[in-house]
Amino acid sequence: MANEEHLKILKQGAAAWNQWRKENSETIPDLSRADISHLNLGGANLSNAKLGWVNLSHADLHEADLSNADITWADMRHANLKEANLSNANLNNARLGHACFNGANLSGANLRETNAGNSELNKANLSKANISYANFSNANLAGALVSGANLMEIDLRMAELSNADLSGANLKAANLSNTSLREANLSGADISYTKLSGADFTRANLSGANCEGAFLYFTTFSGANLKDATGMDKCWYNASCIIDESALLKSGPLPAEFLRCCNQQPLSEEELRLKNSEAQRIFPKRQDTLDRPIF
Repeated sequence: MANEEHLKILKQGAAAWNQWRKENSETIPDLSRADISHLNLGGANLSNAKLGWVNLSHADLHEADLSNADITWADMRHANLKEANLSNANLNNARLGHACFNGANLSGANLRETNAGNSELNKANLSKANISYANFSNANLAGALVSGANLMEIDLRMAELSNADLSGANLKAANLSNTSLREANLSGADISYTKLSGADFTRANLSGANCEGAFLYFTTFSGANLKDATGMDKCWYNASCIIDESALLKSGPLPAEFLRCCNQQPLSEEELRLKNSEAQRIFPKRQDTLDRPIF
């Protein structure tokens, strides 16, 4: 249960609370199971605090410091955590639906089994976070940094991940059905056994990604880079996928099974070389793109 003295000070507002924290720097605040919903706590120092099972729904925590805090099983639905610091915080099983984390720092945080459907995480930092078995369906993670994160079996159906950095992330067995990953960076990511029906990888970077066992159904790869991606010959192909010449030129030789799924004929190394040569003749390269494919 919450410490009543701590709770009383917190309800006086962020300024009074932060002053108390300065004067009692050795004290670990205990606000567990407290109802502090709808409070304005913008900029509050809640680092290392005990916030398990707390009700923070509709609270304003913009720019608050919740780093290393225990926020397990908390209710943070509709809360405003814009640009807040939640690095290394434990949010296991927290309810985060419709919450705003735009620009927030969640690096190294534990978000395992959280329910964050319809949440806003635009340009949030989730690098090396544990987001396994969580629900982020319909969430907005456009431009988010998710590199090296564990997203095993996460639900990202209909989520927005355009321009997100998922390089080196573990997305094994994740559900990415109807998810937008346009221009996302998934280089070196593990997307094995993922559900990719209706997923959009337009101009995404999938170089070196592990795609073994992925379920492809009307998946779009227009302009994508699949160079050195592995397991493309071991995917489940249930309907035609979309790929264009730009993607073929970037990716190099691709497995015949995958190309048949995209209604494409396999191209030899020589055919790819000739197509690139022709493209370079028609569209001369600038000096700053000398080592890149023209498409």
